[in-house]
Amino acid sequence: MSDDFRHASDADVTSIIGVRDRTRGDCHVGGGLRLDGVARGNVVGSGDDAALLVSPNARIEGDIHVQRARIDGHVTGTVTVDGHLDVRSGAVIEGDLRYGSMSIETGASITGTLTPLRIEGAD
Repeated sequence: MSDDFRHASDADVTSIIGVRDRTRGDCHVGGGLRLDGVARGNVVGSGDDAALLVSPNARIEGDIHVQRARIDGHVTGTVTVDGHLDVRSGAVIEGDLRYGSMSIETGASITGTLTPLRIEGAD
């Protein structure tokens, strides 16, 4: 499996928005971000190391565009993950998903369209 499609993990985390923290405005991620609180604004990753982990009680109200993501919480907005997207059993996503590869656990809720991104070299 290409490194582009590896799963986001706790080892990717370089920054944390804590459970009591609230942010407003766009968040630009150069490494790995674990969100335990609430973010109102877009989360945009730069580079191949951009990973996002959304904890079970976390909430994002905005669009996401990162290389890898693991979603356990609530997201309202368009989610674009160029590499691998893990949607965990407690996740609630209200918005369209675009992904390189994806796994969805039983119990996850997705309201929106699912669109795989074109893989280079695929016909």
